Amino acid sequence: MKKWLIISFLFLLFFATNAFAEAVQFYFIHPGGEGDTEEAKPYIAAFYDYLKEQTGLSFDGLYLNDKDEAVKALKNKEIMLAIVSPEFFSKHKVKYNLNEILKTIPSYSSGPYEKYFIMTNKDTKLTHLVNTTRKTQLFVSQKYDSRFLNNVIFSENKMIQKIPWNLEETPNVLKTLRKINSGEKDTFVLLTGYEFSVINKLRKRSQDFLELKLVFSSTELPSSTVVVVGKATETDIDKIKRSLLTMPSTLNGNLILKRLRLKGFTN
Repeated sequence: MKKWLIISFLFLLFFATNAFAEAVQFYFIHPGGEGDTEEAKPYIAAFYDYLKEQTGLSFDGLYLNDKDEAVKALKNKEIMLAIVSPEFFSKHKVKYNLNEILKTIPSYSSGPYEKYFIMTNKDTKLTHLVNTTRKTQLFVSQKYDSRFLNNVIFSENKMIQKIPWNLEETPNVLKTLRKINSGEKDTFVLLTGYEFSVINKLRKRSQDFLELKLVFSSTELPSSTVVVVGKATETDIDKIKRSLLTMPSTLNGNLILKRLRLKGFTN
């Protein structure tokens, strides 16, 4: 009887430990990114379910596109793992001990890199805009730190750096591009690689973008990074890494990646 009680107690202890095991807090951090936390929940929930099936671990987290909210979550030690934008990673990796374990491969890319593009009306001349006192309108779909813009995105193009840009966020890149296509000169739009890939597809079947031209293409820049915040159990991290790396080889994994605008992950 005593032996049975001990076995029962150990079983209950094991069950309770696993039932209330702490979920891995895996966040998506992209300050200035489109959408919001609520809209992203179904997409990242599917991602967490997939990882749970593959690893046996539970996952939870949020998509944060507000820089202050992301920093607050890091300060409060709420985050264990995260996929962070290149700008956020370079700015906060030392202060918050962000340790890179994988790189993302964007859906439009053949490797772990991002590219940025600037489009304008085909009749716009760039040369007369260099070193002028008048600000030149550059529409963007998300907030960019001026240092990141000049030191990273524009780092290889001195002429683009010399134009006095006036950054203005637009909630609708397509609408802005249609206006420029209709004849609005000396106005530009900075596009992410994903946005540019969408525009290229639209140009093949719509007249709305035929009057546009590409005036800037960045070099291949680092893509978003999968990071461990501080230290974590190596066994768990190895499991998670293997699951992420093999996602493209499964049907469900591929579908989830497409919704996240990713092709996969790489070392």
